[in-house]
Amino acid sequence: WDTAGQERCGAITSASYRATSGALLVYIISMHQTHN
Repeated sequence: WDTAGQERCGAITSASYRATSGALLVYIISMHQTHN
């Protein structure tokens, strides 16, 4: 989910990340605008 820090999505965000141990970031290395 991409909640973009929206105030109304606070319950979703806290419930989703409560037991999280890490994160995975994926982007296309050959397209510079995806990682700037």
